[in-house]
Amino acid sequence: MTMNRDEMIQKAVATIEEMTGIKLDEWVRKVQTAKLTKHKEIRDFFKDEHGLSYGYANTMAHMVRDVIEGVKSEDTLIEEQYAGAKTDLLPIYNAVIKAVEKFGKDVEIAPKKTYVSLR
Repeated sequence: MTMNRDEMIQKAVATIEEMTGIKLDEWVRKVQTAKLTKHKEIRDFFKDEHGLSYGYANTMAHMVRDVIEGVKSEDTLIEEQYAGAKTDLLPIYNAVIKAVEKFGKDVEIAPKKTYVSLR
């Protein structure tokens, strides 16, 4: 059975907990205590201070930042991308998305912080 992205992330987090004995909320406290805010700083902290591989450190950095900063809704991500000077581009985005939606249900529209993934 193929896992989706969220299932893979949850499995990685569970594996990290098994390997280290440290739960996600404890990782969050460690990052906050160290006053780390940038993704690279957090990832390097996990690699250098706790011996996680790049992949696990990167996954955990994303998870910790999501807990600290909160996960934004897809609508919020789009609003932020097309705010300010880019407001005039929103109708173009909407037209592209409307066309993509006609491709079928097997195409996923996945807004990210700085772009929208079509897969």
